[in-house]
Formats: sequence, structure tokens, C-alpha cells
Amino acid sequence: MSIELLDKIKSVTDTYNIDPNFTLAVATVESNCKGYRNNGFPVIRFEKHVFLRYLKKAKVAQQIIRKAECIKGSGWDAYQSALAIDEHFAKLSTSFGMFQIMGFNHAVVGYETVEEFVEAMETSIEKQVDAFCMFVINTNAKKAIDNKDYSSFAYKYNGPNYRMNNYDVKLENAYDALVEESVEEVKPKKRKGYTQTKE
Repeated sequence: MSIELLDKIKSVTDTYNIDPNFTLAVATVESNCKGYRNNGFPVIRFEKHVFLRYLKKAKVAQQIIRKAECIKGSGWDAYQSALAIDEHFAKLSTSFGMFQIMGFNHAVVGYETVEEFVEAMETSIEKQVDAFCMFVINTNAKKAIDNKDYSSFAYKYNGPNYRMNNYDVKLENAYDALVEESVEEVKPKKRKGYTQTKE
């Protein structure tokens, strides 16, 4: 566990009275605690099915739909291809940062526009943690965290299909590992004994 990362998380979660270890466990499951790519941009996951839903709802030309359908994968290249088609819808259809919060949730986490949300996620780990905390508060997920109700939290955070990827189990395992690691770190180290010899 990175003490520096946990300190950054605590500097935000303490304001909301949210368990920092639980917060770090979510980050572990979502992104292996990685908030940024090597290029300095937040880690992302592009969701093509969401992107296509926005495009079809907007009744864009079929030529654009076909171009979007040709996008492959969910990583950086796919996101860039989507941005070239429709920047606004691409951002709404992508999850950002250590906690992989979807762009379409920008209002839930306190941002009027998805553009403001993405810009904030680019700024710092603390902004990413704050977005997570806002999501927890505004979706009434804090009670599930306080009670360590992993299934209820997984439903609110990962959606109704969370059992398909064992999200609740992964989250509980990550939390238990972090707590155990924290306990080990604060245990006093035994001093090595020695045998006194007579001259």
C-alpha cells in the first residue's frame, strides 16, 4: 500500500467522513489504484454501446453511426476515435480516473458539464477522490460503506449486473487485504535478542 496515496485519499475522505480504506479498495478494484496514464491524462475506459446510444438518440446521420460502430476496443485509441466523431458524447460515454466514474455522472459528482468534470479529473488525485466521495454521498451509498455491505455498495456503484464479475467479492477481498496490511504496519517490531556470554 502506498502511504502517500492513502494520505491523499484521507485528506479528502475525512471531510466526508468516508472510510479511506474502503475508498482505496474501490480504487484497487477499478484501476489498481492508477489515476493517470503515462501521458498524464486520467486512465479511461470508453464504452462504445453508450456512445452509440447517445448518437442514435441525437438522430445523427447513418454514416456517423457506421463510423462509430467501427471503433474497436475501449482504451485510449478508441476514445480518441470517438472524440473525433463527437467530443461531447465521447466524454459522456467514458469513465475517468482512479475510480472510473462515467462522464454521464458529472452532475452526480458536482459538475455542471461533462467538460468541467473531465478537466477536474485531469487536475489531481484529490479531485478524483472528491468525485468519488460526491458520488457516494449523492447516491446514498455511504450507509453501505459504513455497514461494510459490499453487495449494496456494488449495486449502487457498479450497477445491477455487479455479480457477473464478482464486484462485491473483489471489493471485500481488497478491503480485507488493506486492513490487514494496515494492522501489520502498526505492529511493534520485535527486538532481536542476544545471549550474554561470560568472559
